[in-house]
Amino acid sequence: MSINQKYNKSIKQASEAILSAKTIAIVSHINPDGDTLGCSLALANILRGTGKKIHLLNASNLPKRFEFLPGYKKIKTEFDGVVDLAVSVDCAGADRVGQHAGIFSKARQTLEIDHHIDGLGYCQISALDTEAASTAEVMYDVIKTFNIDISKPVATCLMTALITDTLNFSISATRSKTLRVAAQMIDIGVDVGYISNQAIKLKTPTELKIQGHAFDGAKFDCDNKLVVSILKQTDFARFNATMDDAEEVSTHLMCIRGVHIAVFFRQRLDGLFRTSLRSIAKYNLSKIAKKYNGGGHKNAAGCTLHKQEINLLLNDLKKVVADAL
Repeated sequence: MSINQKYNKSIKQASEAILSAKTIAIVSHINPDGDTLGCSLALANILRGTGKKIHLLNASNLPKRFEFLPGYKKIKTEFDGVVDLAVSVDCAGADRVGQHAGIFSKARQTLEIDHHIDGLGYCQISALDTEAASTAEVMYDVIKTFNIDISKPVATCLMTALITDTLNFSISATRSKTLRVAAQMIDIGVDVGYISNQAIKLKTPTELKIQGHAFDGAKFDCDNKLVVSILKQTDFARFNATMDDAEEVSTHLMCIRGVHIAVFFRQRLDGLFRTSLRSIAKYNLSKIAKKYNGGGHKNAAGCTLHKQEINLLLNDLKKVVADAL
């Protein structure tokens, strides 16, 4: 069976599981981004009116910049029950559903819809395309099998997922299919400019201040090919900021001319450091992140570190840069 045949079979299996279920839990990943939220809400919105009981769940605080998404306020943190189908969206592994792992162990059937290379195997059904720039491409393939017209609210959610995970279609993983799906959403009537502004461009004064502080403290190594920034809890307290207020620092660090790899550390309340890794195309950050029990994509990955592991990770990255010269 070819890769395309396997993928099409998985899409059919995912569709059948969703359409046959009466109760569905749709779970987005911890520390949610626009892809996981947009795709989860797209699925929930298209199933509205079908008579199914839908539970939208996320274990983290939701970023306020996505409040414009239809159905955003219906996402809950708690659920204690059994469903016919538990769906993980863009989760790249069982650990990414957070406290909701128990829902999957109790559900009658489980399904993952994803595009992460390390996202296979923890659910009974896997609709997975690791070549996709966004899980929205996979979700689109699933929902178009429902024979339900894609409404503007659904299209808005899918377009948000596409725009945020591709950084306005600027990353190398963007492919012709990505743009074809986006074109379909535009034809339905989504406002691309509005979505881009709300999800990416617009900043609060607090976001600008904490991000500016992160940029000001950035350090360079490896002939300026490696840039590192760190925010501690004292920094967040100084600016009355949250972790989410600094979400995009790693992406912006990659805008510095000559930088090959950007590393951004954010200290959590428990003292651990949430670590974001970004790079140009020739590096494989996912492999490095996995060494520290993290994961992600080739050029965008992450992990959580103890303080004593920070220098170990940086040494690994310095070696990777040196080996690539």
